[in-house]
Amino acid sequence: MRPDGKIQLPLAGDFAIAGMTPEQAGTELKKIYSSQLKDPDLAVMVKTFGANSVVVQGAVRNPGELQLSGNSSLLQAIGRAGSFAETADLSKVTVVRHSTGGTPMVVVLDLRKALTGAAPQLDIPMLPGDVVFVPDLNGKAPSNIDVFGTTLQSKPPE
Repeated sequence: MRPDGKIQLPLAGDFAIAGMTPEQAGTELKKIYSSQLKDPDLAVMVKTFGANSVVVQGAVRNPGELQLSGNSSLLQAIGRAGSFAETADLSKVTVVRHSTGGTPMVVVLDLRKALTGAAPQLDIPMLPGDVVFVPDLNGKAPSNIDVFGTTLQSKPPE
């Protein structure tokens, strides 16, 4: 499944499958294929469940993709990424959450308040597919950006 919650199928094209049970997907696909095939018979089987991971990037010691275990919070995910780098701007941590509706939800959090206990609700629960970005205090992008296990060398603007 693609990040937008759709799959590409022969004859049917893009099909929004996110959030459906296999039975619901089968019923909808049968309707679609009925316009092109005579009495289609199909079964939808789940081979693997969605990735249970988040990506933590930016001013953390070990950026990358992390497997979620149980109910992980934002601070726990950052801790598993080696914690904040010395130059991390804790006041502007961004979480991007993709939804099946299309437009991702973007939230900027001041984690200084969560760490001091003044606003523990800012330590939000992580969901599979979340992307966390911790900016640098100096406004500089990290020289190495780890994107899903592939390290890219960022170049300064010319």
